[in-house]
Amino acid sequence: MSLQYVPILKAKQGELSALQSWRDSDFPNTTPLVEVVPWERDDDIDGDDGGEIRKAVSRIGKSWAGKRATMLLDAASAERDPENGWESSARTPVLSEMLRQLRRELVNVAPVVRVSAGDAYTRRLADIHYESPMERGAIRITAEDLDDTATPLGDLALRVADNIRIHPRKLDIILDFGAVNDDATAAMAARLARFVLPQLADGTWRSIVVASGAFPVNLSEVSPNKVAELERFDLRLWHSLQTFKIGTQIHFGDYAVTHPLIPVGVPFAAAPQLRYTLEDRWLVAKGRRQDRRGHAQFFDICAEVLRQAGRSAPDYDVSWGDERIHQAARQAVNPLPELERLAPSSPVGPGNASTWRAIATSHHMAYVSRRLSETGAP
Repeated sequence: MSLQYVPILKAKQGELSALQSWRDSDFPNTTPLVEVVPWERDDDIDGDDGGEIRKAVSRIGKSWAGKRATMLLDAASAERDPENGWESSARTPVLSEMLRQLRRELVNVAPVVRVSAGDAYTRRLADIHYESPMERGAIRITAEDLDDTATPLGDLALRVADNIRIHPRKLDIILDFGAVNDDATAAMAARLARFVLPQLADGTWRSIVVASGAFPVNLSEVSPNKVAELERFDLRLWHSLQTFKIGTQIHFGDYAVTHPLIPVGVPFAAAPQLRYTLEDRWLVAKGRRQDRRGHAQFFDICAEVLRQAGRSAPDYDVSWGDERIHQAARQAVNPLPELERLAPSSPVGPGNASTWRAIATSHHMAYVSRRLSETGAP
């Protein structure tokens, strides 16, 4: 199997828009994992989640309709309680219901199950086979799972596979270290991975993916109107494991251009910004929230980032996101006539926070996938 890429994305407007524009036939080595964003519910009322499920299914289905590649779906954050109360409850897991509805609409999706989920819950997930057998899925192991039990992870994963009735050879193992954004956390994750991987890399599973996220929570540390560089520590983690001989290939996963955790607190209007992926780093730039140009600052940001990237910038036709970046750069106060690879002139709007996230995510996924195809490394 060639090296595979698993970008972990939130089921939010920006990320889903990037997936909708994704030309999966161009990048057969990519399998996105989409996390359902938790919705508000009254915990004192055993209410019906049907409306929220239908809305989530509609958004996700629209983003992935017609794609041949498989989308991995993780709904753990939307479940009421995947560990307690499932033995006596008649409630259907949110993951089961979403998979059922999406598959009825011929959307190519497969389940992601946490290794820490209880037996009662995972046995309930086996019901998804009644309409049509699942031919693929994934078991996700987080860093927190490593501290929760003395049972070998391989045994725990096999128990999940047996409960959901999917053969291990059809299941990807996703070893997810979460936030890895400095030297210390990258080194710690590498040590943990070297301890854990031999428990899993015995040829039982479809693939082994090591995933982590290096992007910060926000751009508060980036000065306005300047281009900053941020190291891709998630990529450094993956590279550090390539000399670790375990007899199986280690595939690559990341959180694209977002932090692994969903921010809490009161949201605020973000300044125009661009998160731009290069070989071992991100170029990051933002404007000012109170600038008189408003969102039109995005045009200048795109021009300056492309100026900094120089010949390392991919062509405009690599992805929808790259095309939008190049088109925006043409509308800057100081455009880039010297960059021959700019997209043909076609006016575009500056967008909003969701647009900027979609553009950055589209560029990131295309950049990583293209590097995998051309160099064998993300």
